[in-house]
Amino acid sequence: MQSFQEQDYTKRFDLSLWRKLIKVAKPYHKNLIAVVLFMAVSAIIDVIMPNMNAYAIDVFIANHSTAGLVGFVVAYALLTAVQVATIFGFLRQCGIVETGTCYLIRKLGFQKLQELPFSYYDRMPVGYLMSRLTNDVDNVSNTLSQSVTQLFSGVINVVGTLVAMIMLSPLLTLISMLTMPLMFLVTRIIARFSRRFFREQQKNLGTINGYIEEMVSGQKVIKLFSREEENKRDFAGLNANLRRSGTKAEVVA
Repeated sequence: MQSFQEQDYTKRFDLSLWRKLIKVAKPYHKNLIAVVLFMAVSAIIDVIMPNMNAYAIDVFIANHSTAGLVGFVVAYALLTAVQVATIFGFLRQCGIVETGTCYLIRKLGFQKLQELPFSYYDRMPVGYLMSRLTNDVDNVSNTLSQSVTQLFSGVINVVGTLVAMIMLSPLLTLISMLTMPLMFLVTRIIARFSRRFFREQQKNLGTINGYIEEMVSGQKVIKLFSREEENKRDFAGLNANLRRSGTKAEVVA
């Protein structure tokens, strides 16, 4: 039988994981809709503002129109205020979805632990289970607050920018779009490597947490058999593995 350190308890990335996450976040679907709407409004404003600046320079400043400049400043200030309010609403709704979803994940995870048989706890180190309910849930929180929100905002910004580019020059827009397949291919290759390294990092983190918990709870036995130096060497190896996998994950990402 394989030892815990040799087993791979991580799962490959697939859409089923995202479906499960979306199912957990279902009570916050209204907040998710609000997030998308706030991002859409912010993206539209981001596209409008540069065009307003160009129009003010070409028309009001070129023609020395004081009244036009005053109107432009007022409109720009109002638009800025709307964007600030939009960003505040976006961040607030993201916080509600993020913290609420992680709250439900921890709740469901703890409830599941209460229902598992003794045999499961015989196989799984306590530190590893604690890592699942703490570090892994924190990673889900970071994903919701960063990756997902960046994905939505990025898609909306790309669409808005694409519309503005087409309005300015369809030919240059077409030329720019020719580089998109290459960018997509490079991003896909990098993402494949980064997922592997992040899975390895989480596996090593769970392993070292389990080892620490076992060593702390078993200090009396360790002292009795004088296992201090061996444990130091074992921990140094686990710690080095975590450092290497963490470095690779951060560098590739």
